[in-house]
Amino acid sequence: MRKNSSAQIDDASKAIEAITKHLSKVKTVMLAGKTVATSDVAAALQARIDALRAAQSARGAWLAACSNEKAEQANSDVLLRNFFLTVKAMFDTQPDVLADFGIVPRKRATPTAQTKAAAVVKSTATRAARLTVGPKAKAKIKAPAASVNAKASESNGSSTPSAPK
Repeated sequence: MRKNSSAQIDDASKAIEAITKHLSKVKTVMLAGKTVATSDVAAALQARIDALRAAQSARGAWLAACSNEKAEQANSDVLLRNFFLTVKAMFDTQPDVLADFGIVPRKRATPTAQTKAAAVVKSTATRAARLTVGPKAKAKIKAPAASVNAKASESNGSSTPSAPK
């Protein structure tokens, strides 16, 4: 089981204290078939503690820097977004000037044949649903014959009783 760095520092500190307390008279120990001085073991433990503390402080500095960076982004985000929108509006037709600001103009996506076919089908369905027609089709529409006969009979004087309104 891996321990966090604080626990590792505590364990190494305890081991150094135990070496100086209990192994002060023992100069060497046999480790994995090799003779190692107890002072070398204590030095290795101290080096480990130093490395862990350096990593902790570096991590703390890194976390502080990340926090500062996030805060700065939040503060300047709206300002920079509005600035770049203004620059885009000012130099919309000059891509070389936009490139100087690091702005790449958006490219219009070219529709595929499948997208175009779907658009035609959708347009036709919409016109049919709304009963809309073009000017040529409107010109072909004539009034029904029944309404013409009704107007002619009214002008001749024959009156048919109409429904009360």
